[in-house]
Amino acid sequence: MCPPFAGGAHLNCLISIGWERANMDHSDSRNMILTVLGVGCSVFMLINLLYIALPGLILMIILLTFMSIFGFYTKPLSGEWNLLRALDFILIAASMIICIYIVINHDELDWRGQTMPTNMDLAVFITGILLLLELTRRAVGPILPIIAVLSLIYALVGEHVGSPWGHPGFAFERIIGHTFSENGVFTTPMRVVARYVFLFLLFGAFMRATGVGNSIISLANAVAGKSRGGPAKVAVIASALFGSVSGSALANVGTTGAFTIPMMIKLGYRPHFAGAVEAVASTGGQWMPPVMAGTAFILCEFVGVSYSELIIAAFVPAVIYYLCIALQIDLEAVRLELRGLPPEEIPSAFKMIKREGYLFLPLIVLVVDLMVVKHSIIYAAFLSLLSCIVVSWFRKSTRMGFRKIVEALSEGAQSAVVVTAACACAGIIIGVLGLTGLGTRLSSLLVELSGGIHFLLLFFTGLVALILGMGMPTSGAYIICAVIMAPALVMAGFPILPVHMLILYYSVINCITPPVALAAYFAASIANADPMQTAFTATKLGVMAYLMPIVFVYNQEILLIGNAGGIILSITLCVLAMFVLAMGLYGKFYFENIDWPPLQRVLLIMASGCMLTTYGYLRILGVVAVIALLMLRRQTRTFILKSLFGWKLKEYGVEG
Repeated sequence: MCPPFAGGAHLNCLISIGWERANMDHSDSRNMILTVLGVGCSVFMLINLLYIALPGLILMIILLTFMSIFGFYTKPLSGEWNLLRALDFILIAASMIICIYIVINHDELDWRGQTMPTNMDLAVFITGILLLLELTRRAVGPILPIIAVLSLIYALVGEHVGSPWGHPGFAFERIIGHTFSENGVFTTPMRVVARYVFLFLLFGAFMRATGVGNSIISLANAVAGKSRGGPAKVAVIASALFGSVSGSALANVGTTGAFTIPMMIKLGYRPHFAGAVEAVASTGGQWMPPVMAGTAFILCEFVGVSYSELIIAAFVPAVIYYLCIALQIDLEAVRLELRGLPPEEIPSAFKMIKREGYLFLPLIVLVVDLMVVKHSIIYAAFLSLLSCIVVSWFRKSTRMGFRKIVEALSEGAQSAVVVTAACACAGIIIGVLGLTGLGTRLSSLLVELSGGIHFLLLFFTGLVALILGMGMPTSGAYIICAVIMAPALVMAGFPILPVHMLILYYSVINCITPPVALAAYFAASIANADPMQTAFTATKLGVMAYLMPIVFVYNQEILLIGNAGGIILSITLCVLAMFVLAMGLYGKFYFENIDWPPLQRVLLIMASGCMLTTYGYLRILGVVAVIALLMLRRQTRTFILKSLFGWKLKEYGVEG
């Protein structure tokens, strides 16, 4: 309330209240506009995918237009109402005009767009490319648009570059027409986003609306809370499960990390270690089935495998990755002499599943529908989405009413801006690489640099993918790296599925690798820790993300490809190698807080490497070395005696 009869102070107070109300009204109207647009976009996509089936180009341009409206409206050039803000609305209007033009002239553009576009076509295409670059800059960041611009410059002037990097030269009209076509912007990645990825982003929004995030944390607490260093293991389990739904490392850190990081610090973990645990656990969600950040469907399209084949292949490497993290967490708990959570803070697993387990039914419906019933991806995603609404009605506390459904529809559509912009902008690069043949020459260069040594070729591929992926979303990083580098590895004789999975892994681990390490920095901000220290600790914890791709490229049995005996042996040795590697990295013993000498730590790491190879004699050498190193320790001998002859130890005087 303003004081009455206070002269100028009273007037200033009234003006201030007026501004506050105006801002509140603007915020309400802004939210209403976004909600209406989001619901409209989601409903349109659902109706089209299930019933209408518009031509691909029309569907993609309409989706891109919706994303442009969201991007330009929610990420304005200025936070105030001025000329810059007005420019945002001009960009929105231009996006809508381009959409209308392409929809009306769709049939003619099919045959004339790439080879002999009219002046009006060229104006539309150029404007569309510029709008896309600006949208990507706002939604994704500057790196991807810069690469796209450089690729266009190369297409325009590459004929003046000497051999072997030059190209024959192409007319300006041909370059623009090819780029803004189904060979460029609207090529495979954008097609997959429109047909599959959007539906799964929508599914993730509905899963979150049911409150499954809290249930995931409760379940993780029930499973791992009692164990040594329990809260850190809770972070691993929760982030793995949540990552399979959200598909974003930063979203995982922000969602589960807000709960798990303070819990780890409270138990006794150092802040930078707590942040690193959450960062590596959240990053693993990018390759954790069933969603795999939505990139799973793009990968399937590139490789030509079914979704169920990919999920089966991706499962074991993801589990081993998380196992390696959990083992290192356990050894850190040994070093700090930490215990689990107090019993009163740990929910009963049985009661939790009985009370909230139904919220996981949509994930079960999705997996069963795709892998057992073998429905189409679109139908399975829609059925899973509907099941989210149905299971939410089982209890009043989770029930989704009309308002929650509307919010989920809107949130799902708005969450698609980043992946849509990234895939469309990556299409520019794909178009130029295909038109000029630069992609083939880059692949040949990798082969030449490796000198025919396959391991070096994999190393260079991983390094380039790591660098190109820095600061980019998973889908965009994977697409560019796959187009440039996968052909070289396939030409060298590596199987195509492991090759693309390797590229996916190395395109993502920049989230925890300095100097970028966005997930680690975000986690550090929650933990109030040093960002760089958190990032280097995350790199150590996530070591299997760097090693596992090399392992499964050479040994497909880790991907469950091959005979049963070989698969069981390879997985067993890989799991054993994780236990040994964790001891080598942390220098601690699982049974007691006792250090390994430096030389023995090095030998443990080398032995774990031997067990990860496909060479029989090296595997045997690794196992024998580990047994020998363990038997050198009195603690191991005592543990064996206790395990086998515990009831006779006192009689023989060897207890302890």
